[in-house]
Amino acid sequence: MIRRRGGMWSGVFSAAFAVRRAVQRDAQARLAAYRAAHHERAVAGPAAVRDRLGLTLPGLERAARRAAAAGLSRRGGVDVNVSNLAVVSIPTTGVAADGLRATCVARSGPDADRLAAERLRQRRRNRALQRSRRAANPHQYQLSARQQHRADRRRAAGPPPVTVTTPTGPRIATAAGVPVQAYRRDQLSAGYRRLRAQTAADGAARTRAGRTRAQIVAATIVATHGAELVIEAADLRAWAARWGRGLHAFTPGMLVAALRHETSKVAALGGGAGLVRAGTRHTAWTQHCLCGTRTPKQLRHRRHHCTTCGLAGGRDLMAALVCRVGLTANLDDAVNRAQT
Repeated sequence: MIRRRGGMWSGVFSAAFAVRRAVQRDAQARLAAYRAAHHERAVAGPAAVRDRLGLTLPGLERAARRAAAAGLSRRGGVDVNVSNLAVVSIPTTGVAADGLRATCVARSGPDADRLAAERLRQRRRNRALQRSRRAANPHQYQLSARQQHRADRRRAAGPPPVTVTTPTGPRIATAAGVPVQAYRRDQLSAGYRRLRAQTAADGAARTRAGRTRAQIVAATIVATHGAELVIEAADLRAWAARWGRGLHAFTPGMLVAALRHETSKVAALGGGAGLVRAGTRHTAWTQHCLCGTRTPKQLRHRRHHCTTCGLAGGRDLMAALVCRVGLTANLDDAVNRAQT
């Protein structure tokens, strides 16, 4: 029989009961909101109102997970780049070395294969759409160099010319490069419309799947490291000009947005300050070691090795740890500025 009094089990049971009470209070508030939504239940239906308020099994599980994360006394740093996201956190109380937690989110091999298959399918669909548009509007396109050469050779030989049904040359345009006929005035076949609708539906499904994955990853990170995290204030739009395909494959912006949403929900329960952005112009997390020595690295160098103290490890995890340790003294000021 386990004794509930004293020792380690006392803290475990008290934390479990605190989470249960928090979930019960949250469920009572949601039930009160459900009872008050008379008009919405009559218009949208009871099921839609329950889904919106989270009165479902996944919603209550999410509330319990957030309540448990609100009880974590941890502070962490987040290092995000084009291909992965690293998180390192240390407890605010006790021995920091005993509670060090590290998480790295990266694209796996099956994800890369699936993305390559999707890109191939999208290219084939784009070619099919282009062929269909050209076949329905042949007078709006010029002959390609190969087609024109064949027509000239046939004309010189004497046989009657052959009508080209699908010209593959550029669109007929003015001297300024503007198409003579706007694309919206083209004739579109039924097959073209069906394929375009299917392409749009598949794109929306990929976006929903990416958002769901980002929400799951963010929930796992917050449940492990808490809701008091510091992340570099990077501009993803500048990255897109150089690593557009990599951003599309890993979607770091979607992950950061989901992490910001999840930390804000947990912070509202009293579990920290949420996701705090910090500038890296003067800190340069990836260029420093824990001992304070500046260790310059280029982008192709993915390992950290300090020649002063001998510390070695992954570059991204080390940057997140430097962020956590280096900003500990100034984190309270950053949190106060973010809240005001």
